[in-house]
Amino acid sequence: MQSTLEKNKAIVRRFNEECLVKVNMEALEEIVRDDFTNHTAPPGFANDKDSLKTFIKYAFPNIGNISLTIHDMIAEGDKVVTYKTFTGILKAPLLGASKIGEPMELTIIDIIEIKEGRYFGHWSVRQMVQQ
Repeated sequence: MQSTLEKNKAIVRRFNEECLVKVNMEALEEIVRDDFTNHTAPPGFANDKDSLKTFIKYAFPNIGNISLTIHDMIAEGDKVVTYKTFTGILKAPLLGASKIGEPMELTIIDIIEIKEGRYFGHWSVRQMVQQ
């Protein structure tokens, strides 16, 4: 039987693979609570669930040949911390990167708060790199 910590990690992994890489909004509806708060929303975006959906629909389709590597994932209590990197080819300006057609790397450390099996809170540090 899977522990609560392992279940929480599976929820976060599913969000990353389904919602970010595949831009699957149906999965997002299942995973993210309506009262979700993004405490570190990107500039120009509100901190609610609808704004998260808008950002994902805007940002992730602009990374061609997207690939996700989860380097580490740590769960404690109701929080999961993930250290991950997205790589791909930039198709449109994104988070300060602007070299269209060139490789990009977006490294993120996330803290996700899980409540009743769904995303409730989010904090992150992001670094976009383009050579």
